Amino acid sequence: MGQMRFVPPPGERISPEIWKRAYVTGLEGIPFPCRCIYSPEMLTIVRDINESGSLHVPYPVDDVGELVLSTTSLAERPEPYLLELELARGTINRLRNQSIEWEMAGLKIAADLQAKLRHSTGVFARAASSRRSSPDECQTLSAEAIRMGCRAIDRLGEEYGRQALAFRHQQTTRLATLLTGDIGMSAPYEGEGARRFCDAFNSVSIPVSWKSVEEDSGEYDWTLLDQQVAWAEEHQVRAICLGPIFNPRKEMLPDWIYLWEDDFDQLQSRVSQFLQQVVLRYRGRVLLWQCATGLNLPLGLSITEEQRLRLAVRTVEAIRQADPRTPIVITFEDPWGEYLTNDNIDLSPLHFADALVRADLGLSGVGLRIDFGEPGGLAARDPLEISRLIDRWGLLDIPLMVTTSIVGGPSQDGRQPSAQFATPAQQALQAKRILPILLAKQAVHGIIWGQIDDRQPHQRHAAGLFDASSIAKPVLETLADLRQEHLS
Repeated sequence: MGQMRFVPPPGERISPEIWKRAYVTGLEGIPFPCRCIYSPEMLTIVRDINESGSLHVPYPVDDVGELVLSTTSLAERPEPYLLELELARGTINRLRNQSIEWEMAGLKIAADLQAKLRHSTGVFARAASSRRSSPDECQTLSAEAIRMGCRAIDRLGEEYGRQALAFRHQQTTRLATLLTGDIGMSAPYEGEGARRFCDAFNSVSIPVSWKSVEEDSGEYDWTLLDQQVAWAEEHQVRAICLGPIFNPRKEMLPDWIYLWEDDFDQLQSRVSQFLQQVVLRYRGRVLLWQCATGLNLPLGLSITEEQRLRLAVRTVEAIRQADPRTPIVITFEDPWGEYLTNDNIDLSPLHFADALVRADLGLSGVGLRIDFGEPGGLAARDPLEISRLIDRWGLLDIPLMVTTSIVGGPSQDGRQPSAQFATPAQQALQAKRILPILLAKQAVHGIIWGQIDDRQPHQRHAAGLFDASSIAKPVLETLADLRQEHLS
């Protein structure tokens, strides 16, 4: 059994709850199963192996909010590491390495960014040199190096997005990327709301609730889906993306499906039958099928990991049998694989996806779902981590569809989001940081904003573009500006 030990910063600046979400990754970026033992004096990461690894932990960055930061690869040793010093080292290391890599690829580093790089590196050097002579000063300087490094990372991401998009525009005036709005489970907006939606998006995503469509086994109610598809056609959006058709979350499944949890063959047959009913009804009106989401996670149904993989295969096959031509995408949630630390799961999300791609099922693309700011959900990542994630998944050599949402206020049940997502204005600011990075990536063929409004009671967070009173948030204008500048 291996252990990695860290001395946390003094005081109550970091909530003890944060440590429950810490994890360690190897060279491939895949989290190890681990257990965190916290006291005010020591954070201990317990693992079954004693290999070196990088610690990842949500950390409150001054003027930014809570971000997942990481150390460099650390060996296990008897002497504990100073947590903030190692997070500062990891942050500055990522910043310097990525800036060099992008500069070698042609990125021009602006003078103000070069100054930020030098300054943050200098502050870290002072922190490291004071580690033994003045531990308190080391902690203070480490926190400052983290704050400055994160600011420089934001600036570097901004430059990458701007220059990479400019390069793509040298090849084509308008990008073919789909910018899609998920209209959820309620009737679409009309009038001014519909106009603003169409200004922001060139396509529409229509999720399917099996529970709503087939509340009683064998009895189908297509009223809402028919209305939504007709609305998209009436407003002449460029593309209709239907799905996810199968979503294993409890709120999306009919109650009667749980009768078949202990009979996997029958469960698989029922899922296939529903998928084909949907496809046969809307075939020829849809540009893209999203067959399923979240099957890499142990959600809703009590089935094994092997059964989830088999079910994923079956969802693709069922649609391909009913519609041999229309592209099919399957979506993975938590693409960083944070859940691997606590659950008895063998396949990382990337390995799960790789198995499906290699099976040659006729899969046209892979979707990634990244929701930021949801209470208890994924902690935010900085632009460099988002870029690295897309590059890693791009190695599958298959088009990527990224579904994202950014919380911009408390949820309807009153749960508060992370600090940097507390207001609609901060939601718009985060979108300006993240979306250009995604648009700049040639592997990304589509971006789906995962929630249009905050009216629907089943929504887990308030990441809509319209609030619960149907008033547009600033992020809607951000999306409209991106579309006008870059997309058809």
